[in-house]
Amino acid sequence: MSIETPTTLLDYLTRATEYFAGRGMENPRLNAERLLCGVLGCKRIDLYVEFERVLNPGEIATYREYVRRRGRNEPLAYILGTAAFCGRDFSVTPSVLIPRPETELLVEHVIPLLKTATPTFIADIGTGSGCIGITFALELPEAEVAMVDVSGEALEVARRNAHEHGVHGRAHLVQGDLSHPLRAGTFHAVVANLPYVAAAEKNTLPPDVVEFEPHVALFGGETGLDLFEHLLADVRRVLVPDGVVALEVGQDQASVVAQMCQSYLPEGEISVHRDYAHIERVVVVTGVNA
Repeated sequence: MSIETPTTLLDYLTRATEYFAGRGMENPRLNAERLLCGVLGCKRIDLYVEFERVLNPGEIATYREYVRRRGRNEPLAYILGTAAFCGRDFSVTPSVLIPRPETELLVEHVIPLLKTATPTFIADIGTGSGCIGITFALELPEAEVAMVDVSGEALEVARRNAHEHGVHGRAHLVQGDLSHPLRAGTFHAVVANLPYVAAAEKNTLPPDVVEFEPHVALFGGETGLDLFEHLLADVRRVLVPDGVVALEVGQDQASVVAQMCQSYLPEGEISVHRDYAHIERVVVVTGVNA
């Protein structure tokens, strides 16, 4: 009995879904749909009104390549070249960490603390794709943002995103280590999504993370918190009086990081905020004196 050759959009969606399900992938249909949307340049809802559309040879070849790459655990964001953050799309490459929904909390908790400062100077440490710093620039039209990263390749991605979102005049790219290249007494807020995965946890990460995302942006030394101590030891130097420090942390790290903040910034008021999974994810320090 011969197997019918797929021709329509629905045929290829069905084949891809079955292939992903056979590999034990979570949400196989969603993966198949998002990849096809990337090929066709459409929204998912559009697929449902074009099930009988016959794909052309170029679309078929591209979709097969996307499915092959996803079947080898390559993240959707790298295949499609974009990831969403705070309701906007940002370009991503394997040189940068893929933005996560929990990181949006850094922006959500800091913006209300800065709206009274005009102009506002913000440092985004470990900027990667630039999604955090660029979002601040978009949400705070008077803000000037220093986007710092040790990786020149990451800064090129951030540069592209700053241009795409029209904030390149207020997004200043700085290559260097943590806050060290920044000018003293300048910033109202220092925000950082530092690498916080402990080296020993490497084998616990999903394949699409550990095999594809940049390790320099994932791993923070033996405990995962090496860079936090280095940043907190210098951060007071770059802040203006009554400054803000906001840090994303990993699961079960919030109390340790809060203690670090208490040690280095004892006059500050420390708060800890949970993410959508009720994990303590963001540590915020306000009232830091220069």
